[in-house]
Amino acid sequence: MGFYNTLPNEMRAQKLKTFSDFLKRAEIIEHALLIITEDDSPECERAILELRSLNYDMPFYELNLSDNPNLKEEISAFYDIESLPTFIYFRGKKMVSKIKGYDQSNNFSRFLSTAVHLDH
Repeated sequence: MGFYNTLPNEMRAQKLKTFSDFLKRAEIIEHALLIITEDDSPECERAILELRSLNYDMPFYELNLSDNPNLKEEISAFYDIESLPTFIYFRGKKMVSKIKGYDQSNNFSRFLSTAVHLDH
């Protein structure tokens, strides 16, 4: 079935326009994290693909799973806040960092070394 299909219709159709909207949709991330737990399972693979495709249905942000297989609980999100590119980083179910003005083209490891942590 996949995690995207388990979301209520109003969550699937809603476009995000403000940072508050993004925080309200944190359950999307939590829901995905609960499903993406078993490596190499068909359900996990479908959930990963569906999570990565969310940016087509909700174009105001883009979600990315970590490329490191040991860090599947990590999700990053690029989000446009007041026309300013912003990077939001989640570990587990908690937002760890938010950096306004962060450009997607910047190196991810550089981000990790300079991130201002909101929650340890």
